[in-house]
Amino acid sequence: MRRVRARWSIGERRSTLAAAVAAAGGALAFAVVAPPYVSADEAAHVDYALQLWHGGLPVFEDGLRLQLDQGHVPPVQWTAQHPPLFYALLAPVVGPLVDGDRPTTAAFAARGVTMVLAFLTVLAAAWAARWLLPSAYRAALWAVPVVVAGGTWLLRLGGAVYNDVLLILEVTLLIGLVGYRLRTDALARWWRPAWALLLAAAALTRASGLSLALLCVAVVSLDIALRRPRDVRAWCGDLFAPVAVAVAASWWFYARNVRLTGSITGGHPGWAVEHLGRQHRALEQVLTSSTFWETSLQQYASAPAVRDDANLLLFLVPAALGAALLVTGVLRRPGETALADRLCVLLLAGAVGGILLQQALYHTTGGGANGRYLAVLALPFAVLLVAAVGPWGARPLRVAWVVGLWFVARAVELGLDVEATRARYAPAGAPGLPTWLGWCGYGLFVVAGLTSVVVGARGACEASPSGRGGLEDRVEVQRAL
Repeated sequence: MRRVRARWSIGERRSTLAAAVAAAGGALAFAVVAPPYVSADEAAHVDYALQLWHGGLPVFEDGLRLQLDQGHVPPVQWTAQHPPLFYALLAPVVGPLVDGDRPTTAAFAARGVTMVLAFLTVLAAAWAARWLLPSAYRAALWAVPVVVAGGTWLLRLGGAVYNDVLLILEVTLLIGLVGYRLRTDALARWWRPAWALLLAAAALTRASGLSLALLCVAVVSLDIALRRPRDVRAWCGDLFAPVAVAVAASWWFYARNVRLTGSITGGHPGWAVEHLGRQHRALEQVLTSSTFWETSLQQYASAPAVRDDANLLLFLVPAALGAALLVTGVLRRPGETALADRLCVLLLAGAVGGILLQQALYHTTGGGANGRYLAVLALPFAVLLVAAVGPWGARPLRVAWVVGLWFVARAVELGLDVEATRARYAPAGAPGLPTWLGWCGYGLFVVAGLTSVVVGARGACEASPSGRGGLEDRVEVQRAL
């Protein structure tokens, strides 16, 4: 039996909750300093929810029904190709407010929904990481939600109206479910319904969710093939039935995309080339473009003054180190958990590589290069960053110092980013919330984040006497639930 995870301690739970509050605070800062509908994308997303509230789905060529006196309105409904799940969540919030001639309030209310999703994403990441990282990282698991909460795009998207945040939450849970399955032989009763529900939800949120859902399905298939190839119940109950549920729930929308646009994704690359100045590029040209890589991998820094250097130090260098340490450590690891460790690493590598390739292919058809499209990898990226403290995984105090310094640097960069965003849009004079509320959100991010670091480190030290000893996983997996 591969039962390898101990119960969450009170300290870990409190640390995770503080990290989630930090994410909500950072999202609030962006929600306040950026005026409503400052992006044409935001107007299109709100309009989609409005049209759904009125009982229909939008059509690209029909444009928006949302009437605005401020902000930017796209000439076409360029979010019409997205599945409707996110907008079904927004519709009861947005619809009545817009119908009551309060579109600005509707935008802020919708941003409140995405803030809640960002909060939940941090909680989900804390749970999922417990199943992904090898047991040697037990003393550093509390750091994963701290790092997730510090992600640039989780905060920016959590303070705007975009469907990306819902997909980040779903993918985080999906990856966690796969990790849970890989590390236990006795699945809880809730696993199969949750697995089927999340596969369907990902497919009904964004087309990019399909590729990550298929990756998760592939890893589960590989696990069954390697461990129980003749187990018909596993093939049917863990694989075929959940996939059938997901297909039954979402096929109609992708069939609609094909009917309206000729492609399953529903994109309009020809229109983008003609009206947005986009260009088709060869895949080789994209993959060798430094601009593509620099823009796509901009995940932990966005303040113009320090963006490239900060992202290098806060993300690229530690992520590369973490990936090297994680892979080499797993390959050398003996014992019955080695297969689960390797499949978890394969899952993370497949997610990162797959989304990067998907983004490159999208760029070849005229799509923009944007770090936002890699935000769905919030959990894999955080796991790689935490893996960088692998050499000190059993020394909680050292982990605390490293993560604490990382968070302080990230908080400084975030403050610069929030101020740059405020200064950028202040001359517009658009009606919005008072600026002091945004800085209160930033202050909440700093205080809650540092609290998460202190509480998490203290809990790890209490579980490991003198802060130096390793931790043994003694409790069965069911107690982790």
